[in-house]
Amino acid sequence: MHVNKWLLGTAGVLTIVVTVAVTWLHAATPTVGAIVANPVHIGTNTPTRVTIAVIIADVSVLPGGVNLLQTDAAGKTIATIGVMHDDGTSGDALAGDKLFSYQVVVNQAAVGPVYYRASVAFRGLLQRVLSNVAAVTIEPWTGAAGDRLSVSFKYPPTWTATQQLDGSLSIVDSTPVESGTAEDTTDIAVRSLPNPDHLTVDEFFDGINGPNLYEGSPTIETTVVSGVESTHFSHLTPPDVDDVVVIPRLTSFVVVTSIAPPDTLHMFLTTMVLH
Repeated sequence: MHVNKWLLGTAGVLTIVVTVAVTWLHAATPTVGAIVANPVHIGTNTPTRVTIAVIIADVSVLPGGVNLLQTDAAGKTIATIGVMHDDGTSGDALAGDKLFSYQVVVNQAAVGPVYYRASVAFRGLLQRVLSNVAAVTIEPWTGAAGDRLSVSFKYPPTWTATQQLDGSLSIVDSTPVESGTAEDTTDIAVRSLPNPDHLTVDEFFDGINGPNLYEGSPTIETTVVSGVESTHFSHLTPPDVDDVVVIPRLTSFVVVTSIAPPDTLHMFLTTMVLH
């Protein structure tokens, strides 16, 4: 906006003074979505992989500018854990989906919450934008052992472990997982299948010597349970369960079947000890 003033000087000369008023245009401060942790309950003295994620849709977020912080209950920073990713690495599931993720292994003896939040740097903004605070609760878990299976494990206080007549174990979480669906509880079963002929996983689970886990096009991955290299099957046909983990022993296989969410199954396997 221009404001013109006409002034008459002492010599009778007309002087024009132009005053320019500058209007600053302020862009809206970018926003950060709610930060979430999964799982939100873990056991004491149990190293557990926790995935922490936050949605940031604003395109002005700086590359490498999303930090994961550990805080106190009031949100005050205790430590910087690392840089959250949206490139399909370091715990991020899908590159470019605006969901920035980080996986941290939580392991502590003290009972109580551990707090996290995201600190985000945006282009053209001097001050970082902070997310809300998410809590992961550390709680005492119950220990259980399957004597006939030669395994032991821990599970949250809301779960129930029952040994069946055949020696298998059933672990059930009564807390709803997906409300309104058939999969409304977390169920994990552990059983032992004899393998006196020392067959490999491929040979045993071919549908002749044992259940056929290779039917269709399952996803097959290698995992480690209690220091033992094991085989993880998912996307099974028929889809009676979500996941099967086969753990080889000297003359048997310990088989874990699950309809639990993947992070819950991973949490359970982390606590398992083979004897």
